[in-house]
Amino acid sequence: MNYSDEYKTILLLPMRQGTRAVFSPFSCLGFISDTKNNKVTPTHRLEIPEGKSYYDIISTIRHPYKRYKSIIEWSSKINKNINKYTSHKEAFEDVSRIMDDYFTILKFNNEYGLKYTIDTENMADDILKIPCIKDNLQDSCLQHKLESTIYTNQFITENPKTPLTSEPLPDYIKEQIYSRYQEYFETFNYQK
Repeated sequence: MNYSDEYKTILLLPMRQGTRAVFSPFSCLGFISDTKNNKVTPTHRLEIPEGKSYYDIISTIRHPYKRYKSIIEWSSKINKNINKYTSHKEAFEDVSRIMDDYFTILKFNNEYGLKYTIDTENMADDILKIPCIKDNLQDSCLQHKLESTIYTNQFITENPKTPLTSEPLPDYIKEQIYSRYQEYFETFNYQK
């Protein structure tokens, strides 16, 4: 959980959805991620801090097919093995454990409502619609962070390095992803 008491806002940052880039400008506005130490680093913890359920909620979102490929790339990179997965079946079993945080985002959306979403592929436009960002554009820290992390969105262009992600997704894996995350597709208007 990342949040600001000043702006009465919670920032949810699921993994492989531009977490560090998105958190960067919010850190200029005093958003923190650790209630005990007032830590100013992003966290993937998807929680509503105690006593803050009335805060506005912002969440990053990402098309499940693109996120699936991104997680495969990331997992292969941290394991220093571009052939970590030998099949999409094997990859999906592993990757879905991370992607299942979609269910938490949907739960928060259904229970509290997401005030704003920041789509990983549309980061600059979406982040500039958020009042606490839009109202503080004159802040030099915020200007710098927007220029260095948001306006140069590295998530738009994919540079696949693993065999499974260098080719288009097969129809059967698209169907598995869609079947498992259909509500997410529909809620955030993602094409199948």
